[in-house]
This record gives sequence, C-alpha cells and structure tokens, in this order.
Amino acid sequence: MVSNADSVRFEYLRFPLIVGVIYIHTLDIHGAEGAMSTLDFVREVVSQGLARLAVPLFFLMSGYFFFGGKHLTKDSYEKKIAARARTLLIPFLFWNLLALGIFSIAQAVPAFQKYFSGATMAIADYEAIDYTSAIFGINRPPIAYQFWFIRDLMLLAIATPLIDHLLKNFAWATISTLVICWLLDIGNTNIPSIEATLFFTVGALASTRGWSVFFVDRFGKLLLISYPALLLIDSLNIVGKFDPTLHHVTVAVGICAALHLTCFIHAGGRIASALLKLAGSSFFVYAAHEPLLTIARKLSLSLLRNAHESALVLLYIALPILLAGLLVLLYRILSAGMPSALSFVSGGRK
Repeated sequence: MVSNADSVRFEYLRFPLIVGVIYIHTLDIHGAEGAMSTLDFVREVVSQGLARLAVPLFFLMSGYFFFGGKHLTKDSYEKKIAARARTLLIPFLFWNLLALGIFSIAQAVPAFQKYFSGATMAIADYEAIDYTSAIFGINRPPIAYQFWFIRDLMLLAIATPLIDHLLKNFAWATISTLVICWLLDIGNTNIPSIEATLFFTVGALASTRGWSVFFVDRFGKLLLISYPALLLIDSLNIVGKFDPTLHHVTVAVGICAALHLTCFIHAGGRIASALLKLAGSSFFVYAAHEPLLTIARKLSLSLLRNAHESALVLLYIALPILLAGLLVLLYRILSAGMPSALSFVSGGRK
C-alpha cells in the first residue's frame, strides 16, 4: 500500500507541476535572435530547466499509484483499466473533440484565423484519417496537444502486464536499458517516449517493492546544492550546443530535489493547506490551458511588438500564473454550480 504520508507529499507537487507545464508551453515568447538575452536566459532556466521536471515526475507518480504497492493480477488489471477509461479516456476524448470544434469554427472566421492557424492543414481540408490522427494523436500530438501525456499514459497503463512481468524477472536490466536510452536521447520521439516509459516504470518498481521515493531526503543537502549548479550550467549550455546527457542528468537530480523539498512543506502551515486545495484543480487547469494560452500569447505579442525586452520578460513570467489563476477561479465556479459536468470533463477528479 502507498503510505498516506507519501500520498500527501505527492499532492503538494501536483499544482506547481501543472504550472510548470504551462511554462513549457510559453517557450515561444522569445527575444531577438543572436546572443543570449535576459529573456532567453530566463526561458531556459524556467521552461527548459525547472519546468522540465513536471512530465517525468507525473509519469513517476502515475506508475507509483497505478500499482498501488502490489503486483498485478488479472482481476486487478481489469479493474484498473476500467477505472482509467473514466479518468483518462473520457476526458481525453472530450477535450480533443472540444478543441477540434473550436479550431474548426475559429478557422472559418477571418478575424480569428491567425490565432488558430499553424503549420498543419486547415481542419476544413481534413479527411477521415486526419480527424482520427488529430483526435488520438497518431504520428503527431493530439489537436489538444497537451493530451499527448494522457495518450502515452493510457498506452503505458495497457502495457502494465508486460511492465510487471519485466519488473518481476528482469527489473534492473529493464531499468538500466531505459536509463541508458534516456540519457543518450534514444527513442524520446516514440509513442510512448522513453522518458515516459522510464519514469512510469521507476514508479511501478518503487511501488511493487514497497519503497518510498522520498528516500532522497537523506541526500537533501547535496541535492539542494548540486541541482541549482547543474541547472545553471545546463541552461547556459542549451543555447550553445544542447547536450542531452547533461540535460537529463540535471532533470534527474532536479526530480530528487523536488521530491525532497516536499518535506519542508509537509511540516504544515498555510503553504501545505493551499497546495492541497489547489491540487484538486490541477487536471482542469492542465486540460483547459490550451488553446487559451496560445491565443493570449499571440494577442499579447502583437500588442508588444515593439516593446522593450523587460516587457517581454514580465509577460513570460506573468502569463502562465495569471492563466492558471483564472482557470482555478473557473474551476471553483464550476465546482459550485455544475459539479457533475466538471466531474465528467475532469475524469471524476475532485
């Protein structure tokens, strides 16, 4: 069984990590080409550094909670897959169909076209295979592109009997192979990616062995010193020549540091209470932040076309926070006024 203390510490991370996802998707706010500007440096530290902890941590948590401290049986697997149909598949289909409808209508209205057009073909030109690909993310991200995570998570959930078999019989060979591929950036464009598979499997291993991932607390001081140093080096390196191994080592150390930081929050107080309250809105904020973020970003950049770089830095920092705040407010309004509908589109989450 997953301990209550570990579950609570994971809950502290959920909302900050979702804000991190929004920052990843704000990366397109950038300055002029050439030498690294202040904006470029801030973007590398936040979007390509701190925020990059979000995806592997979510996959780690997903693997950890999917197994729930036990190996699979035929009965438990069937029950877990049936549960994921509600928590993953239904919201996946809803939000992608909603995005398809919004994009289709907006692309037909000249005033909105520039906010909903891109490198791909217009929805009006889609054939049946294009609709299928756009909704399910076949050989591309889904049209609600943040849902690539849910797509990969569903595939990993289906594959858990294989993952469980490998962990029972070849655990360290499996983990070592995945780690090597991840460090060398082999297979990270596959579906599901090596990163997704690695961290889901690590979470599954910890869960089935009865380990707490918060054992990293014993290395707390080292993590809090080494991660900022690695983050700085990696951020400066990304603009020059990207080194996938350095980047992934930085991410791995950062994940351990983030897990450790929850022990300070766990001591209690207002921050702990606020994060637990915000955790319930995490999925809704994740699901609804696009295409709102893209529209807000394009509109803001058109208004700030000739603005000083400091205005762009402020926009970059403020936009994800403001959007997350507005979506939390909308979540609370829907929670009070339309709880059943909110539960449906959020996969039954509260």
